[in-house]
Amino acid sequence: MTTTPEAEFSSILCAADGLWEYDPRGKVRIAFLENGTGYLSCSTEMSTFLGVNFHWSLVATTTAPPSLLTRLLSPLNIVYPPAQTGTLAITLVSQDNPTPAPTRPTNAFNTLPLQAPRLQEWYLTPAAFQRKTFNVSLQRGSFWPPEVEDAQAAQQAGWVRKYGWWMSWDKSPVPSAEEWTSVKGGPEANEWWEVRDFVGWMEGGM
Repeated sequence: MTTTPEAEFSSILCAADGLWEYDPRGKVRIAFLENGTGYLSCSTEMSTFLGVNFHWSLVATTTAPPSLLTRLLSPLNIVYPPAQTGTLAITLVSQDNPTPAPTRPTNAFNTLPLQAPRLQEWYLTPAAFQRKTFNVSLQRGSFWPPEVEDAQAAQQAGWVRKYGWWMSWDKSPVPSAEEWTSVKGGPEANEWWEVRDFVGWMEGGM
């Protein structure tokens, strides 16, 4: 049976619990479920400031030209397939219709399972709950999480490993600073709305 580009793109989004991370400690996480729902969280090492559910749909897909990363790796005889690009429509939803966040087993590289904090929508203005579209690129390869300053030291310490897919957004899926009721404290210090890159599928998995 032939797989359509849309089905393939969606299967990548939702595989491995549908979980995509900005860093191994869960500073920003986004998850896509096969039923068209998902979950976005923004956290510090000590607290989760935002946990919000959303509905998503795939509007269109294309195959992108080789990325800069692919071109840089070509002289090393490391060839990865072209990136797949899709247009996603995402609508954050209120606490009136919550979607359980996905969980995954605790292991050596993920000391805390993903859990749903209390949905804190009072941090967001009504504008944050409007439908938005995003162009999302998925690139297969071998990647460290975006926010790992010393990947070799982190690997030796045993708290991070490489991932098999890189996800890039044309704009952050996190509501912009203007869509928060207040950015004082954690939001202002971390600027989660600047995060546009995630990794998924720990190596050794799919």
